[in-house]
Amino acid sequence: MLKKYGRVHERINLSRVVGVTFLGHQRHIYPIQDISLTGMFITGHREYPLGTSCSITLAERWSGQVFIMNFTGKIARHSQEGIAIQFTEMALKQYALLQTVLLYGCSNPLALGQAFANGYPFEISEHRNKTACNH
Repeated sequence: MLKKYGRVHERINLSRVVGVTFLGHQRHIYPIQDISLTGMFITGHREYPLGTSCSITLAERWSGQVFIMNFTGKIARHSQEGIAIQFTEMALKQYALLQTVLLYGCSNPLALGQAFANGYPFEISEHRNKTACNH
C-alpha cells in the first residue's frame, strides 16, 4: 500500500525489521513502518538528535537467496512513534535492490519508475558490502 505525506517520494508499507547502528554504537533492530526511495520510518528509539548519522542493514529474501542491503543515513524527523531516516549514501547495487523492493510493494510501478528516472536522490558509492548470500 502506498502512502504520501507531502513528501517527494511515495512510501510503501514494509513489515520487516532493520538493523541500525547510530554513531558507531551497538546495532539495534527496529521494525520498519514504511520505506521510500529516499528513506524509511522506523518505530521506537528516539534518543539521538536530528542529523545523527547511522548505518542501516536490511535483508530481503527472494527465490531462496537472502539479499543484504547496506545504506548510510541520518535522522531527518522524530515523532511519538519513531524516527524518519533519510538515506545519504548507498552502492549502485544496493540502490537497484531498493528499487526492486519498492516496485514489488507499490500499486503504481509506472509512477515509481518515473522517480527512478529522475536520477539518484543521494550519493551513490562503489564500496559497499556484498549484496547476496545463498541459503
